[in-house]
Amino acid sequence: GARNATQGTQLWVGGAQNGEDEIRFANGSVMNLPNGTVPDGDKNYTFIVSLDGGKTGNTERILSSGLSSSNRQNRLTYVNTTTYAASWYGNDLQVNTVTGFAQPHNIAVTYDNTVGRAGYFNSEFVNSDNASGRNSASTNNRIGHSSLGFTGPLFELLVYQAALSDPARNLLEQSQSANWDIELAPPGTGATEATKAMASDG
Repeated sequence: GARNATQGTQLWVGGAQNGEDEIRFANGSVMNLPNGTVPDGDKNYTFIVSLDGGKTGNTERILSSGLSSSNRQNRLTYVNTTTYAASWYGNDLQVNTVTGFAQPHNIAVTYDNTVGRAGYFNSEFVNSDNASGRNSASTNNRIGHSSLGFTGPLFELLVYQAALSDPARNLLEQSQSANWDIELAPPGTGATEATKAMASDG
């Protein structure tokens, strides 16, 4: 049966995709993480998250840490039905996906403190900035939010204390695509990784 992941109403649900587990969240569900899970200070990072579709996308927090003051937070959040943001509290990179979040999807953000942030949707680069000087605290690491959380299954969340190269990030996203049936087109292939995996099986 279902098992409480931490507190609130999020549940582990078995057999969601290809026999794997997902974590199902309701608005107000929170999964607390150890302090320092989300890179603090001005450390480089990469976030890659696979989520189910059907998001309303209105100020729904996916991952966050730090304090509610300028440049002291590190947050990944849905802004509206077509846009997500890598937010440092008052210093945001907004990534417009055009197609929105109705279907299962991948969101990825990299930060290199010598270059800035870059945002990706379903493995495709969308936009970037030259932000720097983050000083986020190591506290309050969590998935979801008590009042501004997202609703639905979270398939997979990867957090790296490094700004991954495009080839490394693409490889991870291709694996997620095949595992969770997410429609993304790796550069130069013209086919989704899920479609390629099905073809190789046949």
